[in-house]
Amino acid sequence: IKKGEPSKICQAARRSQGIKVGNFKFESKPLRLGELNGNRFQIALRSIIEEESKIEKSLNSLKEHGFINYYGMQRFGNCATVPTYEIGKSLLKSDFKQAVELILKERDGEPPFMTKMRHCWKTTNDAKEALKIIDRQSSHCVEAKLLKSLATCTDKKYNYLQALLTLPRNMLMLYTHSYQSLIFNQIASRRRELGLEVIEGDLVFKESTQNIEEILIEDKAE
Repeated sequence: IKKGEPSKICQAARRSQGIKVGNFKFESKPLRLGELNGNRFQIALRSIIEEESKIEKSLNSLKEHGFINYYGMQRFGNCATVPTYEIGKSLLKSDFKQAVELILKERDGEPPFMTKMRHCWKTTNDAKEALKIIDRQSSHCVEAKLLKSLATCTDKKYNYLQALLTLPRNMLMLYTHSYQSLIFNQIASRRRELGLEVIEGDLVFKESTQNIEEILIEDKAE
């Protein structure tokens, strides 16, 4: 938490049910992407209707073999009709128009003004008119930022890349990371089909305390 005071963090946590914070430590550098060692969870399984022997077998399998650490559904957004990985795929293909169209595409379960804005964009392709609908209601959302940039173009000759670059960098990365997560999940499932034994091409930790760089250096030396 950048420039966060522990006392204020504790106050915020007390206002949130089920959250405890502690063990604060100040660092001179922020935690970068890929530097987090991991998270620990306690998971309670309830209302399981199955024979006790099968439950015991499943728990032993989990204990001995672990589990496939898939990326969860939160990586792919809360809209089934426009999953974030589709936007990420368009960005990686440099299809910027398609990426913008997907972000502005119609979807269910939104406030009426958002539904109206998306319908306006779909039927008129007029950024200025669509922006009029959304600007007063939610001027800082992703869709508003895109429309504001597109509205500066003349004769509807939209610069889709320029519009996308108005979005925060972490938002653009979220889209591409979503597509990477989809690929990871698919490859993980394919790898599982080949069995649980280590095979050529697998990356394996020799010791849990080592990091990947140390392992690769050792293998190269050998």
